Amino acid sequence: RRQVRNAFSMYMSPALVEQLAKEPQLLQLGGEMKKMTMLFADIRGFTNISEIYKENPRELTEFINKFLTPMTKVILDRYGTIDKYMGDCIMAFWNAPLPDMGHPSNACSSALNMLSACEEVGVLIKQQAEQRANNARDTLARLERSSQTSDPLENEELRRARKSLALATQEKLINVNIGVGINT
Repeated sequence: RRQVRNAFSMYMSPALVEQLAKEPQLLQLGGEMKKMTMLFADIRGFTNISEIYKENPRELTEFINKFLTPMTKVILDRYGTIDKYMGDCIMAFWNAPLPDMGHPSNACSSALNMLSACEEVGVLIKQQAEQRANNARDTLARLERSSQTSDPLENEELRRARKSLALATQEKLINVNIGVGINT
C-alpha cells in the first residue's frame, strides 16, 4: 500500500490514490485499451513573459510554480491524473488508471475552473509585483538618504533594488491567460 501511495501521490488526487492503495489489483501490468480524456494547458504568450524574467531565473521559476500549483489542484480535485509538466504546460488525463464514467465532463469542468484560477494567479502576480516595488522603493529611499558611500555592499544592495523595481514594473503589466485543449 505504501508503495502505491508513494508512486501515485504526486500525480493523482488523494481519493484516487487511496482507492488504488486499497485495491491494487485495479492496476493492470502492461496497460489496457480504453477511452480517455486528455487536457493540455499552458500560459498564452509565455515566451514574452519569460523575456521579462530573463535576468531573473529564480523569479521565473516562482512565476511558473504560481501558475502550475493551482492548475494542478483543479485537475486533481476533479479526478484527473497529471501526466507531465513541460515548462509552463501541464498535461493531464481522466479515466485511467481508475475508471471515471464522467471523464469528459470532469476534464471540461477542470478547464473552466482553470480559467477562473488563472484570473486569481494574475491578481496574485500583480499584488506581489506591487509588494516587490514597494520593498525596492523603500530600499532605494533608505540608501539614498544615507551618505554617499563607496561601500561595495551598499552599492550591490542599490543595484539589486533597482533591478527589483524594474522587474516589478514589468510584472504589473503581465496578463496571465491560459490556453486549454481537450481531447476525448
